[in-house]
Amino acid sequence: MKRSLLLLSIAFVAAAFAPVEEVLKPADHAALGKSIQAWVKASNENKGISKAYEELAKEIEKLDKKAKRNTLALTGDLGRAVWASYDYSKGRVVKGKVHKDTVPAYWDDKAKLEYAVWTPAKYDPRQAYPLLVCFPDKGQKPEQHLMEDWMDPGLREKAVLLCIPLPENEADWNDADAGASKPTGTGNLFTLLNGPEAITRSHAIDFDKIFLCGRGQSVGTALVFGSRFPDRFAGIIGRAGDTLAVTNENFRNLPTLFCGAGANATAFLDANDKLGYKNCTVKADGNEADVWAWIGVQKRAANPTEIVLWPGVPSPKRAYWIETSWDGQGTAWIKATADRATNTVTVTGEGVTKVTLYMNDVLLDLDKPVKVVCNGVESNSTIPRNLERTMGLIYKGRNDPGKIYVNFKEYDLPPPKKDKEAGK
Repeated sequence: MKRSLLLLSIAFVAAAFAPVEEVLKPADHAALGKSIQAWVKASNENKGISKAYEELAKEIEKLDKKAKRNTLALTGDLGRAVWASYDYSKGRVVKGKVHKDTVPAYWDDKAKLEYAVWTPAKYDPRQAYPLLVCFPDKGQKPEQHLMEDWMDPGLREKAVLLCIPLPENEADWNDADAGASKPTGTGNLFTLLNGPEAITRSHAIDFDKIFLCGRGQSVGTALVFGSRFPDRFAGIIGRAGDTLAVTNENFRNLPTLFCGAGANATAFLDANDKLGYKNCTVKADGNEADVWAWIGVQKRAANPTEIVLWPGVPSPKRAYWIETSWDGQGTAWIKATADRATNTVTVTGEGVTKVTLYMNDVLLDLDKPVKVVCNGVESNSTIPRNLERTMGLIYKGRNDPGKIYVNFKEYDLPPPKKDKEAGK
């Protein structure tokens, strides 16, 4: 039986810690991490799930008493615990050289997906490392790309580099489908990022510092994937190649850097500036040292207070804490803001009829009623934190250590009464 990417989409797991309050101690993170690990294992094996959940709930209750607060309100501590649920010391890691490896291909039981990875010589599994997810230029092998194009010693000793191959057929590079019957760029990316044998399983990665990097003809591919999955990455990097046309609006919280690019990158910069984003950098003579310097000041906006989403088919359908669906007909856009001071979420948009909001205590105070205003229609309700939903989102990959949600709710988005362009 062919391996479905849906089965591969188990939780992203890595060391990414949002700048939020932490109350618990490392020993508490470790204890909760063990309970999370046991529940995930039981769920994978479909055995002993109820008992594992019961033990997890007991651990949460114990920590509630210790912190004198609801543990599910402690977003930063939950992130630490998710990372603690994985023992990176047991990861299969080859240090100090470019290492070729394979994983089972998702499109053919008899095929292998080959990739290359660089791990710092002094790699320490107790430390969280930036991850550069690299796409090679056309005709380059993954190991060739890492050995020829990523040689800066400062970068190599402080980051993990993963080079993902692109399909032989260039038409499949940017295919939006995950690729159940043939290799696609999307399928290769998510197999190696969050499949059972993904790098986030074996290497201690800072989940708020994962960057997509394209070179030459693959620069456009990196940018396309950034537009489709903006909440996955801390930034998009292009080197020695020009971009493709994408939806600039989806880069509201996703910075970009282009070194040695052409006219399309300049056009992207101009469109980005016109939207008021001001988070695109074009450096004609940029080199690896410039890339590393830029990475050093970037961090994923895991819980942004403002989101802009222009949905697509089949993606993007979500960005950060908002999700929707769209049939591809007409025009669709959403703008959403979260204001913790007033405990209010405001959503404007058109072309879609429903939105799902994911919530945590970084964005809102879930001890209080939450006001949601959708195209002027207001509703007020209490959104209780929910352990079962929290764990379900961890298992499905919707939660990761940098952005954890503890409940979600669907809302109707009625047609705007006036000024359909508002919020674009």
